[in-house]
Amino acid sequence: IDRHLLEQAHGRGMPVIELDGAEAQLGLLAGLPGEAALELLRQTAGEILAGDIPIADMLNAWLRGDAEAVQQVVKADLTTDLQAVYDTLIVERNRTMVRRIIDELRPQQTLFVVVGAAHMGGPSGLVRGLRAHGYTVEQQ
Repeated sequence: IDRHLLEQAHGRGMPVIELDGAEAQLGLLAGLPGEAALELLRQTAGEILAGDIPIADMLNAWLRGDAEAVQQVVKADLTTDLQAVYDTLIVERNRTMVRRIIDELRPQQTLFVVVGAAHMGGPSGLVRGLRAHGYTVEQQ
């Protein structure tokens, strides 16, 4: 999806910026405590092998445009140990992305923002973060 949207933007001559690049994401991953990173890897691998990843639930929520339901699926299986990982990979990045979006906005301007579905909903999601700063956020 990202590649397709990026190609469409370039094809239309639209400016493209990164809200947080690969280097920043790798830095966050590298900063995770060793046990938390291993627990995330163990849990994810276990879910993949057992076929327990609720991809269908997440996809259906995404197709409905239900950011809150996507957030519930993402957080459903978080153990206490993984809450810190979630805070790093989602919550901290959301704060950074909200600041970056605000920095890019100009009066009477519309931005088209592409992010992973897990970043949209929930109390720390981009939608609430931008609305908290007085911005109007619309889902198309």
